[in-house]
Amino acid sequence: MDQGDFESHCDIVVAKNNNQLEVIGGNVGDSVAKTIVSLDDQGHIKVTKPDFRPWFVVIKNNLR
Repeated sequence: MDQGDFESHCDIVVAKNNNQLEVIGGNVGDSVAKTIVSLDDQGHIKVTKPDFRPWFVVIKNNLR
């Protein structure tokens, strides 16, 4: 059953520095962009903009 289009976006975390993540995402205004995401003391994403995405998932590969 066709559910239609689903608008989505993903970023890849490329660095973590203290309480910040550096993420790179594609399809950002038809370009690729690096964004700095602030973290709180528990390591959770700080909502710093009113239009910030309502959820964020971090997937870690533990395979070696």
